Amino acid sequence: QWIPPVDIKESKEGYYLVKVDLPGISPKDVDITMENNTLTLKGHRQSELRDEKENYFRVERISGSFYRQFSLPETTDAEHIRAAYHN
Repeated sequence: QWIPPVDIKESKEGYYLVKVDLPGISPKDVDITMENNTLTLKGHRQSELRDEKENYFRVERISGSFYRQFSLPETTDAEHIRAAYHN
């Protein structure tokens, strides 16, 4: 398992912006749910195939599953949660 870094910011308009760094992960491999004021992010990053003929000195990109949960205020409207994927 690995833990992607997350930033959570409250806007002046009163909503929360959650940014998650998920490099190398397709949107189809991420599941976002909201239940009982708990935002849950989970997913999986596939390992890259390595060319066995190449000489690797170091491999730091982690693959596997991740799971994060965040408590949001009771006033959070789950019907208006939106997700966007950039880059």
